[in-house]
Amino acid sequence: MNLTVDELTVNEELYRSSSQICTSIYVSVKLPSTPEWESLDISLLDSDSMDKWLHSKSREYLEEVIRVLTGHEVSRC
Repeated sequence: MNLTVDELTVNEELYRSSSQICTSIYVSVKLPSTPEWESLDISLLDSDSMDKWLHSKSREYLEEVIRVLTGHEVSRC
């Protein structure tokens, strides 16, 4: 059930923060105040973009993400 995610944008405050959270899950996002695109961590998404990204993924995919983030065994590569 992977849907196409159109345009994801970052939260400017998080993007400019010196203490960013890193999930090591990267998505293509539009940078703040520019037409540029970059591959950035999902933790930097703004709220609307996080909702779009989450709703574009299957339940199984999100379960695997949670397993990885919490250090549990992953059932597939």
